[in-house]
Amino acid sequence: MDQLPEVSPGVVETIMALMISAWIFLLLMPTDHNED
Repeated sequence: MDQLPEVSPGVVETIMALMISAWIFLLLMPTDHNED
């Protein structure tokens, strides 16, 4: 594996969408350890 395989834009958009969804989910979750 000298170089990474080419990734199609659709895959990148899907991965970014999943990461953003997970990030928003964590932000909306009530955190017991981060209460002011």
